[in-house]
Amino acid sequence: MRKMLFFQVTLAFLLATSVACGLFYFTETRWEMEKKKRAMLLGARQAATFERVLFQTLSATTVIASFLQQGNGRIEDFPVLAAQMARSRPAASNYQLAPNGIIREIFPLKGNEKAIGHDLLADTQRDKEARRAIKKKKLTLAGPFELIQGGIAVIGREPVFLEEQGQERFWGFASVLIQLKDLLRASALDRIGIEGYAYILWRIHPDTGQRHEFGGSGETDFTDAVDFNIRVPNAQWKLSIIPTGGWAHSPWYLLQIVLSSLGVLFFTYSIYYLLKQPIILHDRVEERTRELSEKNEALESEMRLREQVELELTCAQVELAKHSEMLELLVEERTRELEEKNDELLDALDELKTSQSMLLQREKMATIGQLAAGVAHEINNPIGFVTSNLNSLEKYRGRILSFMDLQSRALEDLSPEASGEIQRQRKDMKIDYILEDSAELIEESLDGTERVSKIVQGLKTFSRLDEAENKPADLNKCLDDTINIAWNEIKYQATLNREFGEIPEICCNSHQLNQVFMNMLVNAAQSIQVQGEIVVKTWTDSQQVFVRISDTGCGIPEENLSRIFEPFFTTKEVGEGTGLGMSIAYDIVKKHGGEIQVESSEHRGTAFTINLPILTEG
Repeated sequence: MRKMLFFQVTLAFLLATSVACGLFYFTETRWEMEKKKRAMLLGARQAATFERVLFQTLSATTVIASFLQQGNGRIEDFPVLAAQMARSRPAASNYQLAPNGIIREIFPLKGNEKAIGHDLLADTQRDKEARRAIKKKKLTLAGPFELIQGGIAVIGREPVFLEEQGQERFWGFASVLIQLKDLLRASALDRIGIEGYAYILWRIHPDTGQRHEFGGSGETDFTDAVDFNIRVPNAQWKLSIIPTGGWAHSPWYLLQIVLSSLGVLFFTYSIYYLLKQPIILHDRVEERTRELSEKNEALESEMRLREQVELELTCAQVELAKHSEMLELLVEERTRELEEKNDELLDALDELKTSQSMLLQREKMATIGQLAAGVAHEINNPIGFVTSNLNSLEKYRGRILSFMDLQSRALEDLSPEASGEIQRQRKDMKIDYILEDSAELIEESLDGTERVSKIVQGLKTFSRLDEAENKPADLNKCLDDTINIAWNEIKYQATLNREFGEIPEICCNSHQLNQVFMNMLVNAAQSIQVQGEIVVKTWTDSQQVFVRISDTGCGIPEENLSRIFEPFFTTKEVGEGTGLGMSIAYDIVKKHGGEIQVESSEHRGTAFTINLPILTEG
C-alpha cells in the first residue's frame, strides 16, 4: 500500500511540473509579444515625429528660396529672416546663402567664419549632392557627415533658379545645416530610452552600399531589432529599436520560477496528504472504537443521573410559567412605549432627510462653482494669449501696409515690364483682398475673445457660491452675470429682454442670489415649449429693491401654486428634477429678509417677483 502511495505521488509531481512549465512558457511568450507590440507603436510614433521635425527644418530652404526669387536674387536683411525662422525650427544650426555655389552669407556667423567663400561645386568630396540638386531642381539632403568643429550634421540644399527673359538661370543654393544632436533633441528620440528601449539611426551609404550608423542611445545588439523607415529627401533612413534587456525574460522571470516551484511542491504535498488519509483514518477508527466502548459505559451511568435531573427540571418549569405570565405583561407595556417613541423618531427622520437633501443640493452647487472657477481660470489664460496675439497681428498688418505703400512707390521707378509682372503677381496672389479680409477677421476674432472674457468673468462670479460674507452688490450686474452663464439654456427657447432700472446697491450674499436667479431663469426656459419670451425687470422704492422674472411658458396649474416652494415637490418628469430648486431659492430670499411672490396662468406664463430690503451693512 505504501509502494502504491509513492508511485501516485511521483506521478502527481511530474504532472504538476509539466503544467508549471507550460504556463511559464506561455507567460514568457506573451510577454515577448507585448514588448514587440509596444516597440512597433513607439517606433512608428517616434519615426513620424523625427521625419516631421526634419522636414519642418528643411522647409526653411524653400522659404529662403521664395524670398530670393521674389527679390530677384537678393534678400534685404537675411539675418533678420534667418533669426525669425530659427525661433520656430530649434533643430537648425545655421542658414546659408551660396550664390553660384559659393557661400557668401551665414546666420549665425559666429563660429562659422571659415565657411565663407567655400565653393560647394569645386569641393570634390561633397559636390555630388550639390550637382544632383541642380540637375533635379529640387531640395537634396547631404550627409550625415562629420563636421570639422566636431559632431555629426546633415545639410539641406535648395537650388534657386531665377527667370530671365523667359528662361531659368541657376542663381545658387539656399541651405540649412542641421546638427544631429539638435535634431535628436527636437524630435524627442530620447523618449525611446525612457520607455525602456534602445535605438539606432542608420542608412545604406550611397557610395559604399554598406550600413552606415550615425546616431543611437548606446552599444546594444540590434540583431533582432524592429526597423522603421524615415523618409528624407533623395534617400531613406532607418530607425531600429530593441528593448535594453532583449526580448526574452519578463521582469518577474525569477519570481515565476520560484512561484512555479513552490506551486509544484504544494500540489505534490497536497496529493501526498490526500492519499495518506485512508491509512491515517484506519488507525484512527480502531482507536476511536476503543474510546467509544469506554464512553458507552460512562453514558449508562449518566442516564441514571439524568432521570433525577429531569424530575428537578419539572418543578422548575412550573415556577418558570408563573414568571412568564408576569413578563408578558411587562413586554406589552414596554411595546406600547416603544411604538410611541418610534413614531417620534420617524417624524424626526423625515425632517432630517429633508435637511440632508437640501444640504447635498447646496454642496453640489458649491462643487459646480469650484469646477466653474477651474474652467474659467483655464479658459482665461489662453484667451489672454489669443487677444494679445491678435492685437500684435493688427500692428503687424499696419506695418505690412506701410511697407507695401513704400514698395508700390519703388515699383514706379522700375521698368514697365518688371513693374507689370510684379503687379500681375500681386493680383494673382490676391494680396489686396487678403489685407482687406484680414482686418475683418481680426476684428471678428477680437469681438469673440471679448465675449468669451465676459463669460469667464461670469463663471468666476458664479463659482464663489460658498462665500458667506454679505457685501454691497449691484443686482443688475448679478443678473447680467447669471444670464451669461445660463444663456446656452435660454437662447434656443426664448428671446430675453432686460428692463433694468436704476437701483441702489444692497448688502447681500450676491453668490447665493445668483443661485436664485439661475434657478428661476432655467425654469423659465424649460417651461417654454416653442419660441417664447423672458423678461427680467428691476426697480426700487425708498425701502426695497424689486426683481421680476416673467416668461410666456406653459404656466403652473392653480392647484400647484401653493406647493411650489415645498421641498421635493416638482412637476417635471421623474429623473429630470430634484424638487429642491425653488425651496432653496425661497430659503435664500427669506435669509436676506425678503419675499418671493408668484403669479401664473396655465398656457400663458409665470412671473416671480422678489423684493429685498435696502441695507448698507450686513
